[in-house]
Amino acid sequence: MSDNSENKIYIHPEYDECGRPYYNVPNARTEENLVAVCVKYASKVIPVIFLPGVMGSNLKSRRDDDPVWLVNSKLGVASWIMKNASYRKETLDPQNTDIYDSGAINNYIAEGRKFSDRYHVMGYNWLQSNAVSARKLAEYVDKVLASYGKRCAIKKVILVTHSMGGLVARHYSENLGGRDNILGIVHGVMPDTGSPVTYKRMKTGEDGITGLVIGSNGAEMTPVLAQSPGPLQLLPGKAYGKGWLHIADGKITHKLPEFDPYKEIYLEKNRWWGLCETRFLNPDKEDKWKDEESWSNYWQLMKKTVRPFIEELSGKYHPNTYTFYGASEKHLSYGVISWKEVSKDYYNKTEDYSGMTFDQPVYDPYDLETGTTRMVQFSVGPSFQDIAAKTFKLAPPKEKGDGTVPEQAGRIPTRKLRSQLAVDADHEGAYDEDKARLFTLRSIVKMVQAVKIE
Repeated sequence: MSDNSENKIYIHPEYDECGRPYYNVPNARTEENLVAVCVKYASKVIPVIFLPGVMGSNLKSRRDDDPVWLVNSKLGVASWIMKNASYRKETLDPQNTDIYDSGAINNYIAEGRKFSDRYHVMGYNWLQSNAVSARKLAEYVDKVLASYGKRCAIKKVILVTHSMGGLVARHYSENLGGRDNILGIVHGVMPDTGSPVTYKRMKTGEDGITGLVIGSNGAEMTPVLAQSPGPLQLLPGKAYGKGWLHIADGKITHKLPEFDPYKEIYLEKNRWWGLCETRFLNPDKEDKWKDEESWSNYWQLMKKTVRPFIEELSGKYHPNTYTFYGASEKHLSYGVISWKEVSKDYYNKTEDYSGMTFDQPVYDPYDLETGTTRMVQFSVGPSFQDIAAKTFKLAPPKEKGDGTVPEQAGRIPTRKLRSQLAVDADHEGAYDEDKARLFTLRSIVKMVQAVKIE
């Protein structure tokens, strides 16, 4: 046979808009004896699974299968505007909700079948404990790997996460024995050590459109969060550090926690700055004894579900972890929560009442102090009439971050990671940032390059 190596051309596969491979083979005359060598395209796969963050999965009622939370649904938001706190508590209950898998999702699934390779997303009930979601992730990973069979280049998946989804992935990897099923993890804007904004949300409600659904003030938000371990597991743990809650009372500024945020802040029942205000727990106000019952339920939830999850996960990461976090001055975040006195004109300026409100309960006989302000009364003399009052207001955020997670909570010690990148992104739209997407792609490529395919 004649050597036609000089006449060989190598044709690499191209891919259409649905990801299907094809070869663009040129025409040539017979006498040119052109040999087209089609380079084999990859037939092995490594599944990639995306995990959304808090409020990133659609939820339905277990009672009637009707949707109760639809991501980015203006119509869904509108239906919540006139709902009261009692309705929110009953409807947004982790025991009464599940993943909503109807609606437009069927159209998206049908559209996805046009593509040669599948894209995997695991939604989960973000109201329930992230430990429960991690167990569901374990089942989902096994199912995905089994569906590919021998097509898997390696019996492992790659996890890409957003925000709280990173905690679910880490718990599965490090606390449920899932590490061997994971090639690597890319975390996007994960609150590694927790975020003080969770405290802010429970005390003052959520801002914007989201607040119209889950609560725009403390009276609406507390009944929901106090029964929902998932969002509570975003609170700062011990690893976040000391002194992130400031109560600036005159010349004295109290800084908490000194040692234990659970005991000093989250389970502080009687002082006005404590996380969970008993007066908000039962919005129907029909049975006063239910306040104590609800506080007991909250106490048990914090002790047995929230604290163990946070502390047992602290400092644990998959050995092949990549992460990006927000460090933007345009998206300031709560690295520190500050209550500042704003009532100096309302009491005698000649007296120094610094620090006298710290041990007091909130004073709000007309339920007006449910947002960013709290009024506190305190005794200034021997008579019951010797009473003064101060009003405190929650200060705006000042630390760099992504608008939700401060830089100090999103940045992980580099010795724990393969690579890490600070980006100028907001929390919800983190993956809209070009640098974040390119970092994610690079991270996945790095993981795949290390795999030896036999």
